[in-house]
Parts: sequence; C-alpha cells; structure tokens
Amino acid sequence: MSDNNVNSLPSWIWGITNLQGLIVSNRSLVGKLSLLIFNLRSFVHLDLLFNNLVGMVLSCFGSSSQSLKVLVLKGNKFIGLIPQTYMITSDMRMMDLSNNYLQGQLPRESVNCRMLEVIDVRNNQINDSFPCWLGTLPEVIIISMDL
Repeated sequence: MSDNNVNSLPSWIWGITNLQGLIVSNRSLVGKLSLLIFNLRSFVHLDLLFNNLVGMVLSCFGSSSQSLKVLVLKGNKFIGLIPQTYMITSDMRMMDLSNNYLQGQLPRESVNCRMLEVIDVRNNQINDSFPCWLGTLPEVIIISMDL
C-alpha cells in the first residue's frame, strides 16, 4: 500500500492471522501502532517507512512475532529505548530504525540476532560507544549509525 492515498489502516487488517507482510511506506499514517499487531504470529516483514507514527516502539513487539525478519520504521517519530525483548532469539535480518527520536544504547541482546545483515539506527538520540559485539554477528553486512 505504498505511495498511494491510504492514510490510515483499517482495524480488520490485524485480524488476518496469516498476514506475513505489510508495506505502507511514504504515506501519512498518524498515531501509534495498533496493539493488535502483536497478535500476528506469522509476520515476517513490516515496513512503515516515512509516515507520522508516534509513541514508543513497544517492548512486546517482537516477542509475539518470532518470525519477524524485516523491520523498517525509518522516518517516523518513535521515542524511547530500542526494545530488547525481540532481540533474544530473533531471526531478524534487517532492522532500520533510523530517523526517529530513539534514545539510550543499542540493545546488547542484538548479539543474539545471528542472521542480522543490516542494522541502521542513524539520526536518533542514541548515546553509546561503538558496539564492538556487532563484529561477532556472522551475517552482518551493513552497520549504519552516528553514535
């Protein structure tokens, strides 16, 4: 649903239990992520690039979706810390949280994302030293940050 006139998502979309991906980028989605997103067990790809979403990237986000491989929340207005819970046993391959207002440090649990290839946290308010533990990830190709 990218690059069209959609500016809100219908609530019924979160009831599609076998929904595997949602790409709604370059829109004017506003508000917070629906808590119903946490009910999606087979979710693989979420791309909400360049919208006007606000609030915290909730810590329960990935714990309910162990299948999440691509998370793109770039260019929104998310605040707070990067959640650690979805980093524990994740198969995540790409995480782009750039251009938000996230704070704190990169979650050390990211070291458990053995399949992670791309991590982008540029243009946030992260206060950390370079995370040397990222060098232990066997698949990492791109690291983009301005710490």
